Amino acid sequence: VRLEDHRHEEYKPIAPQFKPFGGAGHMLGSPTPTVAQTTATRGNPLQPSSATTAS
Repeated sequence: VRLEDHRHEEYKPIAPQFKPFGGAGHMLGSPTPTVAQTTATRGNPLQPSSATTAS
């Protein structure tokens, strides 16, 4: 056993460990967040409306 005397050294606190992916997020299998849906006032944008089609 080898011991070293460090009593004469100034105390240095250990730096905090970096935690990757430590923020808030969504995990697989978790419920999806609520999504606000807006209703289109002009109908389906992929089909032409009756006002713009020539008869």
